Amino acid sequence: MKTFRRRAYVKELPTDSREAKKGDVIVIVKPMYNKKYLTYRIGDVFVVEHVYTDCIYTDNGIGLWKKEYRVLTTSRGK
Repeated sequence: MKTFRRRAYVKELPTDSREAKKGDVIVIVKPMYNKKYLTYRIGDVFVVEHVYTDCIYTDNGIGLWKKEYRVLTTSRGK
């Protein structure tokens, strides 16, 4: 999927900008990775395993900063 399509897809998802907790499902909105290590892209979904003060680690062992993800919610909350 092209990047602009992934961005449009992510914008339609019901998300919250709060800090993630263990067990939360998150979606990548702004990846900040080195192009040498292409392990995740916009729209990828992960489960949070470990939470630290400045970052989280997913079930795949990927470390993410707060500005890279948003927490998925179950309802749109309109």
